[in-house]
Amino acid sequence: MHKINDYRLLQIAYDYQYNKNDFIKAAQFLRRLISEFPNSEYIQDAKKRLEEMGMSVTNLESMHKNHLNSIKEKIPSNLREIFTKYEDNMIVINYKDHANYKYAKLIKISDDFFTIVTDDSYIYHFPYRYVISLAEGKNELNEEYVVVEVFHLIASSDKGITGGIGMGIGVLFDLG
Repeated sequence: MHKINDYRLLQIAYDYQYNKNDFIKAAQFLRRLISEFPNSEYIQDAKKRLEEMGMSVTNLESMHKNHLNSIKEKIPSNLREIFTKYEDNMIVINYKDHANYKYAKLIKISDDFFTIVTDDSYIYHFPYRYVISLAEGKNELNEEYVVVEVFHLIASSDKGITGGIGMGIGVLFDLG
């Protein structure tokens, strides 16, 4: 097995943190590279990268906190707020069973539940407590959409009406 030297490990650590957008840790690894390997052939590149980042670790921490705060401000405080953005629009939801997602129109937002209408004109009402997960995104046309996963109680029997009945929770696994 090939042993990686400390200098290369620091380079890898820097690249990894930089690519994860963790500039605080990336700057820390650059500083270690500069202090521990001052005669390295790549030391000027490390100094230049640190200079290009143009900020001390304290400024980076402040920038990071501001970024997190701006994200937190955009996060709705409850599901009703999220659903309100999509009222009178099509959503993707597993309204009939746990594994079958289809389009439905979100037609009403109430305090305790939301209402959808399906393409075959059935109306479904779901309490917010039945929402397992909700994912928001944008499609290739830059249009916003939402995928809602609701809870379904599954009853099954292997012997018909006379046999025992088992209860379970349907959970979707992505194996592909």
